[in-house]
Amino acid sequence: FSGTLEIFSKSNLFRTLDMMKSWFPEDYDFYPRTWFLPQQQYQFNASFKYMTDKKAKHKPTFIVKPSEGSQGEGIYLLRDPSQYTQQGVRKHVIQEYLTDVLLINDYKFDLRVYVVIKSINPLVIYICKEGLARFSTIPYEQPNAKNIHESFMHLTNYSLNKKSSTFDKSQKENEGSKRKLTQVFKVLEKKGYNCEKLWSEIELIVCKTILAVIGDLQVEYNSHIPNSKSGPSCFQIFGFDILILKDLKPMLLEVNSNPSLRIDCEQEVSPGIMGYVLSLKDEEVKRPLIQDTLMLVAPPQKYTHSEEADVTNENEESEEANDNEESNITNGDSNEQGNNEEYEESCLKEIFPSIYGAECQHLHIMEILSNMFMSCLSVRGSSRLTSSAFRLFTRKSKIISKGITNATVDIIYIDVQRKWEHFNHDKTTGNCLNFNGFVDACHELAKKKFPSNDKLEMMQNFIDYCKENIEAFNKRQ
Repeated sequence: FSGTLEIFSKSNLFRTLDMMKSWFPEDYDFYPRTWFLPQQQYQFNASFKYMTDKKAKHKPTFIVKPSEGSQGEGIYLLRDPSQYTQQGVRKHVIQEYLTDVLLINDYKFDLRVYVVIKSINPLVIYICKEGLARFSTIPYEQPNAKNIHESFMHLTNYSLNKKSSTFDKSQKENEGSKRKLTQVFKVLEKKGYNCEKLWSEIELIVCKTILAVIGDLQVEYNSHIPNSKSGPSCFQIFGFDILILKDLKPMLLEVNSNPSLRIDCEQEVSPGIMGYVLSLKDEEVKRPLIQDTLMLVAPPQKYTHSEEADVTNENEESEEANDNEESNITNGDSNEQGNNEEYEESCLKEIFPSIYGAECQHLHIMEILSNMFMSCLSVRGSSRLTSSAFRLFTRKSKIISKGITNATVDIIYIDVQRKWEHFNHDKTTGNCLNFNGFVDACHELAKKKFPSNDKLEMMQNFIDYCKENIEAFNKRQ
């Protein structure tokens, strides 16, 4: 999908989750408290002082992550704001470090859960029933002044820990610094943990996270493939990184929009010589993931099973060529892997809307706001809102009233645009408002139009009011 690298960057993702948390605090309690630096340096300093005073015996620890970073690069722990180092214009997120984590044999670990978005309009989400567990390579201890710089103890990133001298390359199921998720669950179940409940909670985290960013995804998608035009459909595999606390509560660490799908690993093949060898655990997880994802998204008329492979002559010449090629791929795979494999149960399970659609029905607010945003765009194919288009939106929705003037609207637009301009990666759009900025501006207008201590009620009243007036305006036209 277009724009996912920016949409799922740490700063953008957690800002969006923070907005959803302001409306649905009980639903969005599955990620660490987050600050965005350097913009929120003052707020972080104040929070640090409050937390330090509150936890006099246990000094809080925080983890610093580059917003655009990956593979553990640039991550470090700190116990005082003065230890934060600003690196040029690079932006960071700082999160409260989760210390009370679940361990296996004294080692910290996290889960890489694979998720497939089949489509966004309508939204259809699948989860892979198998994943990976990545372990640290030094036994875990609560962070203190002596071990705070021990990356191999506190971080579970595979790209980082594979460089450790104690990285365990064992391919045995219950050994190694990388293991299959289901094998880890078996270990936990033997210890009395309810992994079925844990997995259901992880599935809900996935659904709620994607519902938080669905507005962004739809705006970017529509700017490239408008609903009025037929075009290619998109799908994408994501990697959700989940940490488990001692009480078995899963916590979202980040979402990788470009997870590694490699099935090999680097190791010493002979003295002093490094080479790449097949990783059986990676293969057992990722090969079915890719195969079943392609089968999931392939148009039904574009492939056949091996014993039914028959390319008809009724298609156009170009379609026939494509069908022949794809049928050959299907036949080739089945010849290599056996005719029975195609009947094996898929490793993918639909979780939205089939399972959690009703439970998450109240969380579609970003989708509603994205439809309002796209209806206001003055330029076809654009994903940014001009100041004149924003003014037109406020007139159509009858926001202008006593206490809210045109000047008020302009000031809100300018303030919010400046706040979000560093997220505007399309430099050709000038001083325009992206979707997140539009949501922010609507929130500011809602506070003035429908003031309330209940932020969700305030925002819902604003949305209902705007929709009613915009529909009436369009009918008059």
